[in-house]
Amino acid sequence: MPVDFSVIGSSKKDLKQLILKTLQDGRFLSARQIYLTISKELAEGYNVSYQGVHKMLIQLTDQGLLKKENSEYGLNPVWVHDLKAFGDFLEKSMSGKTKVEDVFNIHENFKVYVGRANTTRALLGVTSRAKRGDLLFGQAKTGTAYPTEFYSALEQASVRGVAIHTILPSSLETSHFANFLASLDPDNIKIRNSSTDYLRLFGIKDKEIIVAVTFPDAYLGIHFVDPAITKYFFKSFMDEWKNSPRRKMK
Repeated sequence: MPVDFSVIGSSKKDLKQLILKTLQDGRFLSARQIYLTISKELAEGYNVSYQGVHKMLIQLTDQGLLKKENSEYGLNPVWVHDLKAFGDFLEKSMSGKTKVEDVFNIHENFKVYVGRANTTRALLGVTSRAKRGDLLFGQAKTGTAYPTEFYSALEQASVRGVAIHTILPSSLETSHFANFLASLDPDNIKIRNSSTDYLRLFGIKDKEIIVAVTFPDAYLGIHFVDPAITKYFFKSFMDEWKNSPRRKMK
């Protein structure tokens, strides 16, 4: 049974979604065949060029969603497998029937880490990639645990000249972590206090972001290496930042 891509995306006229829908039955088609199929599906008044379709096919192939064979394009079996497996996992996890530790590579700019251990490794990776002049930003929630490796990675980032802005909830759990951050570099480390459980997120401004989501029996880290998506979450972070008072350190 093919994966139904028709429900992905917000617009029926989105070119990416139309291409995926055209290829959802497993066929491999030429760029021209895909263009002609899409042209027939579009409502009157909405046009798409062959050049536009061809450009999108190259982009989707580079991202790993499509595979090219003998000048024809089809869905990448690896991506389909990971997407289906992720969907199966979500269905089972939300019903409380499974607890899995795994990583799903949806495509090169989108990964899902299942379990705290995998998510922590991803957070360490983000921290290690931050360079001098970068801004690491994060928002924690009540009950957040901070592994020893994360302390070390943040300290090394601070030494490299990375700025760190974080919003922490008002709780005893975060006091030790906040005091540790404050001891690193007062010029580059900024901490604010929040009385609300906004969202667990961590990323490098304009580069990449990890958002943590919890289920009754699962913990997911959703990782985007995409400037546009990162900017969206950074704007949301800054809205919370502006409404959060500076944390008073002991």
